[in-house]
Amino acid sequence: MTSEGELVAVNLAQVREAVKHPRVVAFRAMIAKAEGTDKTGRGDGYNILVGGKTFSSYKWHPGLKVQYRPGKYSTAAGRYQFLFSTWEEVARAMRLKDFTPASQDVACTFLIARRGALDDVLAGNFESAVNKVRKEWASMPGAGYSQREESLAALRSYYDRTLAALGDVGETVKTNPGKSGVAGIIIIAAIIFIAAKV
Repeated sequence: MTSEGELVAVNLAQVREAVKHPRVVAFRAMIAKAEGTDKTGRGDGYNILVGGKTFSSYKWHPGLKVQYRPGKYSTAAGRYQFLFSTWEEVARAMRLKDFTPASQDVACTFLIARRGALDDVLAGNFESAVNKVRKEWASMPGAGYSQREESLAALRSYYDRTLAALGDVGETVKTNPGKSGVAGIIIIAAIIFIAAKV
């Protein structure tokens, strides 16, 4: 059993396989919502710097040190607000070559797995998964970083709505190269559907 804050060895193949699972997609969307990067509910926020400004190139993590409040600086960037040091570590592990939305989704799934929460996400154990990742993302309830935290109830509600729109098939979504684009369109359409309901 993984305790809060504990880092575990990551099965890289499992991470790759789980990236498009509806429960994982919904959990990542919930993280983005909590981090304040997905402003529209349409699956955006991949080009957001901490504090709300944007960057234009997905060649690599921008690595900019941004003041987000007096005396406080951070390099957090992207939909899931990766610190530059965290990004470089994860990118090495997963052999990521850029900072594109697809790479950010893989990296976020890696961090979920490294906190021992991926199995909980796949099994639908939402509260347990949130408890395990709260030291990774300061916006999670009980994170304890003296920053704004979302309530568990609000996050659960958003996750449930996202999952309902995506369709919880209960198994890993598998696509072949010829159908991967279709899978992406389905996910985007589902997120747009959620935005219309909010």
